Amino acid sequence: RVKYEEIAAFEAAARAKGLADYHVFDVDENLHPTTLAEREEYFPVLYDAREQSPAIGLALGRFDGRRVPMEMARDQGHPVATLPVRLIGPPSPELVYLMFWPVYDGIEVPDTVAERRSKFRGYAVGNFNLAALLNAALRHTPPIAATIRFAVTATHQDATAAAAIYTPQSGRVSTAADPPEPRKAPAFRVTRDFEVFGQHWNVTFDYPEEALAELRPDGAWGWLVAGLMLTASLVLYVVREQSRRKTVEALVEARTAELA
Repeated sequence: RVKYEEIAAFEAAARAKGLADYHVFDVDENLHPTTLAEREEYFPVLYDAREQSPAIGLALGRFDGRRVPMEMARDQGHPVATLPVRLIGPPSPELVYLMFWPVYDGIEVPDTVAERRSKFRGYAVGNFNLAALLNAALRHTPPIAATIRFAVTATHQDATAAAAIYTPQSGRVSTAADPPEPRKAPAFRVTRDFEVFGQHWNVTFDYPEEALAELRPDGAWGWLVAGLMLTASLVLYVVREQSRRKTVEALVEARTAELA
């Protein structure tokens, strides 16, 4: 958390710590680096675990897509994620979501919003590739006959476009600006929705006629197995998310202790 009048000193301190040519910058609406726009305070990226990261020095929070989740995390005292967003740097079809974990003076999260704003220091930020994360969640699961669409929205609403899609033909999740619709209407559709880190996920499973034909000889048992497979996939995803959250918690506690 850096005030406008502190930017020059902050940049100098970063260079003194070995970050040669460190400077704070903004990006425009097309995610191209641009000069820093004047505002009351900034949240520049100081350290990044990725080597040669183009985000070093980026002042997060200029636009609502990142600023609103950042403010929610600060005021609520727990991590909040963005919607899937494009990467900073060269054009890429990949989507990521950022998770902002607020850091305050001291170890404990302050009790009130006013205290949280007063003692607020900055964020630990997680950067997760959407397709890679979903592929990891589905790894080692039985073959899935359904086309699965993952939509992420800010509120509980029907998603009009998916952020990522799994197809049985590829056996993988991929991202695209406009994932193609199935050539034929599904014989059976199942939808599930849940909240994760302040964002609403809608997951749609479209089963083709061939998949249902394989289940029919077994009657009710076939549907039971299909339901168990679906539930197992979702549970695995949630477990992996919880594991990632514990890792970030440990990192935030360690960094907060260093700042205390």
